[in-house]
Amino acid sequence: MLDSADASHQNGLGREEVTFILKVLYERCCQSILWAHMKTSAMDSAAKWLQWSAPDAAYLSGKSVFEFLQPLLTIAAPEFVIVDIPAGAVFGLRAVDRLGLVTNDFMSKVSDADQYDWAFFYFFKERLEEDCQDESDRCLIGKSDFTVRLADSSYFYVYSANKALNEHLSFSLVYGEKKIVRLSDLDIMY
Repeated sequence: MLDSADASHQNGLGREEVTFILKVLYERCCQSILWAHMKTSAMDSAAKWLQWSAPDAAYLSGKSVFEFLQPLLTIAAPEFVIVDIPAGAVFGLRAVDRLGLVTNDFMSKVSDADQYDWAFFYFFKERLEEDCQDESDRCLIGKSDFTVRLADSSYFYVYSANKALNEHLSFSLVYGEKKIVRLSDLDIMY
């Protein structure tokens, strides 16, 4: 670590000025960490989340992903989706990483893939007003109506606080694993 006396001479600042700047930076960093924790804690206590997962016999082909998403979108009716980390032989969604799309535009591109290795699809009832480029995956899941995670070229994961969608996943899809947990307890595959 650079000695503050050395830094003060190199930058033309006095020891007190360097100490003050470091103190302010430390306090702002602590405030940011506390704020992020408070936002996650508030989301965590407000809703119970359904986590549903199942293997895909078609190994997350574009057609399979499209067919899996159609009934979910019919039930939940999201208007907006953020696509994150579309990896694999993906063509239609490659250029929209962490960008938002209207759901209809998203669905016109999602099947344009030979196979998804990994991806997050965060679905929202309406367009987000804030920039979410720096949001953590768990924070975006907490803000979403529901999220679909494509994992390891072969698994669907759905994280949902949407009651109608949760009923569909609990009763209509008999295969797969289901559990109800807090946001902080979701198993997010990486």
